[in-house]
Amino acid sequence: MRVVEGNALDTQLAAESVDVVLVFGVIPAPMLPMDVLLAEMRRILRPDGIMAVWPPSWVHRTIRRSPHFTRVGRRHGVTSYRRTG
Repeated sequence: MRVVEGNALDTQLAAESVDVVLVFGVIPAPMLPMDVLLAEMRRILRPDGIMAVWPPSWVHRTIRRSPHFTRVGRRHGVTSYRRTG
């Protein structure tokens, strides 16, 4: 396992190269363009990859409206999403 820290809007990571993306309470509202963030997270995730999210509820509403992810579950307050397509 390798942890990578960087600009979430432009990770510079290869497409479909990441198994899991963790988004834990670090999204500043409303300054962050969520459409750009979600598109980048989808781009870097492998087809069976998971994005685990634990920030405020407004983030989940935005993700649910996005074409990039589908909710797959919730455990211990963390919601998991699978990338679409």
